[in-house]
Parts: sequence; structure tokens; C-alpha cells
Amino acid sequence: IRSNAPKSFAAQNRAVTTNDFEALVNSNFSGFRSVYVFGGEDADPPQFGKVFITLNPNIGTIVPSSLKTSIELFLQDRCSVGSVPEVIDPDASYFRYSASVIYNDNLTVLDSATLATLIKNEISKFFRNNTTDFNSFVSITEMERAVLNALPEVSTVQILPSLEKRFIPDATRASDYTIKFKTPIFHPHSGHQSVISSNEFKVLDVNNVDRIVTVRDDGNGTLNAVENLGGIETVVYSNFGSVNYALGEVAFDSFKLTTHSENDIKIRVVV
Repeated sequence: IRSNAPKSFAAQNRAVTTNDFEALVNSNFSGFRSVYVFGGEDADPPQFGKVFITLNPNIGTIVPSSLKTSIELFLQDRCSVGSVPEVIDPDASYFRYSASVIYNDNLTVLDSATLATLIKNEISKFFRNNTTDFNSFVSITEMERAVLNALPEVSTVQILPSLEKRFIPDATRASDYTIKFKTPIFHPHSGHQSVISSNEFKVLDVNNVDRIVTVRDDGNGTLNAVENLGGIETVVYSNFGSVNYALGEVAFDSFKLTTHSENDIKIRVVV
């Protein structure tokens, strides 16, 4: 209330600036943790005349359609004639990590598996507590310190972060896809080891046969689709797509893709 009341008073039930939109949504609706508003000129690609409202839902990443419609109708009566409010789902990025841990077994009665579970729980708790708002950040150093403070038997922890994007492919036809991470992908030099990976999914090969593959980059901006059978790797497509390391974009060429054992395709990058 202390945070939202001055903004609501300043808005005076009008939606002119992005702060006005945020204050009106916060004051009149619930079921989400935070609101972010931006003008259509800042969209990718730009959509002039629109105002986009995105919500950080309490559960999951999808906002109910009924809530979207209610907010849009509410704001239409309070914004200028040339502005069209549209509520969109957030473009979710998922935090992944690997953690290297050294601990003193003389200081604990826990086995390594139980201790690993506790470390994972501490990392998850830290991440949840620090990503309530859109305009928030996560410090890996502080995350490591939180683990050390919570578990005295742990003497050293090093967390290596990565990001994951997810999408559901169009299983009816060949399509191209561009995944935008909106942050540079780690690429210190040409020929560097692969920093892109994925879960397993299916792709039609040149003989129209489904192959179960994962993707990885070659260190020079090219994506490969690789099949692993009994520990033996085979490159199904050596030019499966491209990577723009500086812009943080991974692009698939036009292939017919379907999911395999999961509901979506997950692309992971080291940032």
C-alpha cells in the first residue's frame, strides 16, 4: 500500500504514462506479483499506438484470459483515444545452473545426496525471493553466500548460471524459429566449446524419417542437430541453424519439429 498509494493518487484514475497504467492495474486487480508496462514503440517489432501490459503471475507463466480481458476493458475507458491497451504473457526465461560444492563430512551427519537436495532448496529459495518484481536482479555471488550461510558444513560453492527458453513447435509443417535470450551468449573466441544445448526432440531427416536429436553450436555460429544412439553421436544436420552470440539469438532453419518425451523444446545457453 505504501508503494502503490502515491502512484495511484498521481494517476487520478487516468492512464497517460506507463506509471499510471501500472498504478491502475495494481490498485484494481489482483492475482499477480507485479506489473510491467511499456509502449508499443519499444516492442520488438515496434507496434505504434499500443500499450503493452504484462503480469508476473503468482503461479506459472500464463495469465488467465478472463483477467487479461478485464484489465483491457478497464484501461480502455481511462487512456487516450490513440492508445490501445493489450495484456500479454511475459516472455519467460528459466534459470538453470550447475553447482560445484566442497563440504566437510566431519561437520555433518548428512550424506552427499541429502546435502545436495538442501543446497538445491537454498538456491531455489534465494531465486524465488529475489525475482518477485520485473525490475529485479539475481547476484550469483550473493546466492553462493546464502548457501554458505545456511549450511556450515559447506566450505566452497561455485554456481555456473545458464538461461533456458521454451517453445512448442508447429508439428504440422516445417517452420523456422528464432529464440531471443536478450542477453549476450558466452563466446570468448571462435571455435570455443559448445555453449548451447537442448532437451531431446524429433526432426524429419532427408529420408523423411523421424530422428531424436539435441542441438549444440560448433563455436563458430552454426547449430548442429545431433543424434545419440548407445553413446555414439551422429550429426543429422550440420547446418541446422545459426547463433548470434552478441545479440543472444538462436535461429532454427525451416524444419518439421515435434516434441519427444517433454511437452516443449528447451534451448539452453551459457550467458
